[in-house]
Amino acid sequence: MTTNYHALSAPELLHELEYAGRAPDLELIRVCMERRAELTPGLLDLLAAPPDEDWVEDDPRWYAPIHAGNLLIHYREPQAIPIFMRLLRDPKNDSMGEWFDTALASYGMAILPAVCELLLDDTAQEYPRISMTATLEELAAEFPTERGQVTEILRAALPPLDAEGNLVAPKPRLEKLSGLWSFVATALAKLHDLYSRPQIEALYRDGWMDAMVMGDQKKYLELLMSSEPLTSQPFNIIETYEEMQALVEQEAEWQAKHEEILAQQEKLAQAAQQTNVPILPATMPDKPQTIRRTEPKVGRNDPCPCGSGRKYKHCHGK
Repeated sequence: MTTNYHALSAPELLHELEYAGRAPDLELIRVCMERRAELTPGLLDLLAAPPDEDWVEDDPRWYAPIHAGNLLIHYREPQAIPIFMRLLRDPKNDSMGEWFDTALASYGMAILPAVCELLLDDTAQEYPRISMTATLEELAAEFPTERGQVTEILRAALPPLDAEGNLVAPKPRLEKLSGLWSFVATALAKLHDLYSRPQIEALYRDGWMDAMVMGDQKKYLELLMSSEPLTSQPFNIIETYEEMQALVEQEAEWQAKHEEILAQQEKLAQAAQQTNVPILPATMPDKPQTIRRTEPKVGRNDPCPCGSGRKYKHCHGK
């Protein structure tokens, strides 16, 4: 039975959204897009509310903050900005950066002060600071007139050089490479920022750059000097949910094939027991990856196949 979402009250729509699961009905999203004034207070509450630790793994309410956040970004609701930043800073919510980093650029320059504050806060966790480099890249792509301001912020996240051109880096040396500097350098290379070249080359020279992020110094120079323009991927809420639905359908198809093969194996195993003839295991189908326009084979939120442990969008997907 098809739900008439237009006939629902604001509380009823919020309830539908809260229990919609991973891939809500597109008509529900379209109706919510039209009801900003009514839904904004409830969506802010959904975004800010902590999850219940007693929820089972497949409880649909885990996705409620994601849907609320997407709609608030679509509205460009300013009251949501401090909530996003608080969630990003919370280690328990580090996945928020995966869902919202580039989407936050839809706020335009209104988001820039908060992004700058988080990126340059050396007391914050590294991962949310890294996710801000993606936000800044998208801001520069969508709003080219602000590119100079964006590059200044990114340069400020790199260690400075002293009068002799040497890095003023932490001492004693960190036990592991700074992922933040590597991602900032990658963003600056994509922005073709020549002013940061001495800092980035010094980072390479002193062994601070993680080659798994952008590559070696030759790769950096190729990216820096490339004539390829920075292209934007503006947040489109309907396209976002179309992709989610496609992924859910693809995973359901994979699961059905997987169960079919398991059932066949069970029958063959029973037959083999009766005849004492060994059987070879069947080849399982590959589990589908997250579908994204720019990474058709590996999802941007999936682990990078290089084995770095980072998400693909923050590793080779860059």
